[in-house]
This record gives sequence, C-alpha cells and structure tokens, in this order.
Amino acid sequence: MSQLINTLNHIESLIQKYKPDELERVKARPDLTPKQIEEKLSCLPYQVPVEIVDLYRWHHSGHKCFVHLLNIWQFLDLDEAISTALDWNNSTFLNMSAFPVFSVEDVIYWTVGNIEQQNLAPIWSNDEATFPPNPDAISLTVFFEENIEQLGFK
Repeated sequence: MSQLINTLNHIESLIQKYKPDELERVKARPDLTPKQIEEKLSCLPYQVPVEIVDLYRWHHSGHKCFVHLLNIWQFLDLDEAISTALDWNNSTFLNMSAFPVFSVEDVIYWTVGNIEQQNLAPIWSNDEATFPPNPDAISLTVFFEENIEQLGFK
C-alpha cells in the first residue's frame, strides 16, 4: 500500500473518530475500476503521476464528498479533472501538462504530468493563470501530511 493511501486512510480514521456522523457520506465509493480510471486518463497527452492515480483509485468521485464535508478542499471528480486539464493544456497552461487536483475557495491546486509517468505529484497553487516557480509541496502525500491540522482534528 502506498504512503498516500496510508495517509488518506489515516484521515478517514480521524473522521471516524471525530466526525462519525459524516463518515457515511465519505464512504460512498464509486464503481470505477483501476482499468476504467486508466482508460479515462489515456486521453491526456501526458501521464499523470502515480500519486494521482492512487488518489482516484482510493475514492474516485468520493473525493469531492470526502473533503467538501470538512469545508477545506474540494476535489474534482476524475471526469471534471480530465476535462479541465485538456482545456488548460490548450489555453491557460499551454502545453504545460498541468492536471487539477482540488481547490480551496478560489485557489486551484494542481500537479504536472510528464511523458514518462512519475511517482510523486508535486502540488502547485495560485489563483491566477500563471505558473509559479516552486511547488507548495513536493508530493500530494506531503501536502496532506503537512495540512492534516486544517481538518480540525486535534
């Protein structure tokens, strides 16, 4: 099991402990198989990092519910993320291989794909159509680990 999946399972266990009434909404897992996820991602002109594939394998469309209930991060479901990525690749981040992951208020967080699939998904953010020089976190896993306090668990 990947470190990202372990971190996501830890967050889910915190929800179970501190917000058990909301856990049923979290557990609504969709029926997409890993193969279906890979097929959907195949329309992109690049490979998304393994961490992003793991994220969607863990809770596909359930991400939006998973994080939205905590009023912190709103994850894009896979179809929405792919559609936005294709649009960005043709306009906003022309040929930059940016792949959106989630938003917080008006700020979009994304990673970058590559011709060859990378393991880690560095996370960038901003609220303008520019590409910042440095990522906010070196990986999606590190981002979650560093921001777990924002979830309101002590």
